[in-house]
Amino acid sequence: MKIADKVNNYLQEKYTKDKETRNPTQNHEFFPSGAMMCNRKEYYNRKIGRPEDPELSRIFLVGQIFHDWMEQNVLSGGEAEKHFKIQLDDMEIRGRADYVDEKYVYELKTIKFLKQVLENPLSHHVSQINLYLGAFNMRFGKLVYIEKNTFQVIEHVVEFSQELYDETVANYKLLKTGLDADTLPSRKQEYPGHWECKYCNWKDECDGNKNVREIKEGTIEGDNRTERTHGGDEQPNAGTPSNGLY
Repeated sequence: MKIADKVNNYLQEKYTKDKETRNPTQNHEFFPSGAMMCNRKEYYNRKIGRPEDPELSRIFLVGQIFHDWMEQNVLSGGEAEKHFKIQLDDMEIRGRADYVDEKYVYELKTIKFLKQVLENPLSHHVSQINLYLGAFNMRFGKLVYIEKNTFQVIEHVVEFSQELYDETVANYKLLKTGLDADTLPSRKQEYPGHWECKYCNWKDECDGNKNVREIKEGTIEGDNRTERTHGGDEQPNAGTPSNGLY
């Protein structure tokens, strides 16, 4: 068997194996990777099914290789893949931070163009690491960006914000309300100009304000959909896509 075929087979098997644990399935369960992201998109994903996209395994694997290298050769004195769970009444936010030491929580991101984050980290990454800081009761975190083609690195220190933490939790609660009541959540306030809208695999359905019943009764089958594009590297908020789990 050719090397390329072996690689493809491995990635397909990994995609199939990880599929069951990659995404939340219960209405009360949320992951930090979805912090402040579009609730309507997540509603469609959960109610109809995330689009099949085995190519994501390649992207995740590249990111994991970078993560492992950093943890083995650069970071020290802390704990890698540190798990946490935030229990909030009838919902929970759980996940794992890339690395935690006595002073910082680290979140490692691979990115195509480092120029996107030279001055400031991406907003949804800040929301994500801010949840980690709240979970571990720590004041500072570091968002570390690694450019894929050059291995150039830039880091941004993030200070915990209670206001952002509360806003993020409130956003999860809005999503849970929609999931429980089977009510289509509102679009992003910046619709249709938000970067998520441009690359969303549910764009047509969202434009038409279609509910789950209308979609299921129509010609679109959620399980057979594919991502519109991997153009995320061109968006202003590009970065290694989360595995959905953490």
